Amino acid sequence: AFGTTARRWIGDWNFMTSMGQVAFAQIAEFGPTLNQMGIRGMANVIPHMRKLNAKDADGMLTDPVARLAEEYLGVGTEMLRGHTMHHWNTDPDAFGKGISGFEIANHYGRNIVAAPLQAMMALQQRMLAISMLHEFAEVGAGRQLSKARMNRLAGEGIDKPMLKRIQKMYQDNAKPADGSSTKRIDPVFDKWDDIAAREALLGAMFSMGRRAVKENDIGNINPFLQR
Repeated sequence: AFGTTARRWIGDWNFMTSMGQVAFAQIAEFGPTLNQMGIRGMANVIPHMRKLNAKDADGMLTDPVARLAEEYLGVGTEMLRGHTMHHWNTDPDAFGKGISGFEIANHYGRNIVAAPLQAMMALQQRMLAISMLHEFAEVGAGRQLSKARMNRLAGEGIDKPMLKRIQKMYQDNAKPADGSSTKRIDPVFDKWDDIAAREALLGAMFSMGRRAVKENDIGNINPFLQR
C-alpha cells in the first residue's frame, strides 16, 4: 500500500538526517576505549594500527592479530551484521520508475551515511580486542596484574583461582600468531581442555573488548528509524 511505502520513506529519510551525526559523536567514544586499554594496552596496539583495516586479496585481514580478534570475538563485522537492507517491491512498476529510482537512491544514501559509523565502531572494537589478546598473552606468561585490574577481572567472572587456570591453559596451548612476533598471543582455544576457563576468558574478552564500545546498529535505534 502507498501509505506503508510512504511511511518507510519517511523512516529512511529520518535515518539519513539523524544517523549522519552519529559518526562524529562516535569519535568521543575513543575516550572510554583508551581508558579501557590503558597506557600499556595502547602501546601494544600501536604497532598494529598501520594495517588494522587492511585486507589481503582473499578478503582476510592482513594483520594476524586482528584476524584472531575477528575470529574469536567477531569484532569489525558491523558491515555484515548491520548492513542496510534494500527494499524490493513485488510490483516495481506499481508506483512508476521514478519512485523505484528514489528507493534505490535511498538505499545508497543509507549505506553512505552508515559507513563512517560502522568504520568507527570496527576500529575501536579491534583496538580493544587486540589489547585484550596482548594482555592475556602476557598474563599467561606470568605477568602480575595490578589490584585494580584484578578487581576489574573479578567483575567479569575471573577471580584468582580462575586466572591461574587460564594461565595454565595459555602455558599449555598458546602459540605466536602467524607472521607476528614471538609473543604467544594466540590462545588456540580449540585445544583448551578446561572449558570453564575458556568460556570465562572469552566472556571477559567479549565484554571488555567489544561491548565496551557503544554499538549504534539497527537494533539499538528507535524502531521508527529502522529500515
